[in-house]
Amino acid sequence: MMEKVYAFAATFKEFPPRSFPPNFNPATVLEQTLHNIKAVRALHELKEEKVLAAAAAAGSLTKK
Repeated sequence: MMEKVYAFAATFKEFPPRSFPPNFNPATVLEQTLHNIKAVRALHELKEEKVLAAAAAAGSLTKK
């Protein structure tokens, strides 16, 4: 059995892996998820501010 493992490992010399295997870490997943949630909230707040500013500007234009 070990001969098969050695033979397989030897193929990496001729054909090395092109990329590193993905690394799964629950703490990293949680951190990235929280970062994404904060980014989405910030975009929603920015959009809301722009909508309110536009509404206020439109309101001041129609009241003249």
